[in-house]
Amino acid sequence: MVDNLSSIIRQLADNARELSSAASEIASTSEAMAKGIVAQEDRVDEISSAIEKMTATILQSSNNTGEASQASQRASDTASAGGETVRDTIRGM
Repeated sequence: MVDNLSSIIRQLADNARELSSAASEIASTSEAMAKGIVAQEDRVDEISSAIEKMTATILQSSNNTGEASQASQRASDTASAGGETVRDTIRGM
């Protein structure tokens, strides 16, 4: 009976060591995962910031294109008016 009880106690101690080892591995894995999550959050923040900057640049470029188009149209209108004035002057001679 004593031998049987000793055997049970040894088995319990072995199981406790295995459980402690497994818990330690789980804690280590959880810590690594937490670090990975923080790193991913940092990357997401960087990507989000880059997208915001690209969006602002695209909007500015779009505005500049619109302004350039308007300026081009005004220059064309002015050239046309100037050409008409030259034609009128030549006809008047």
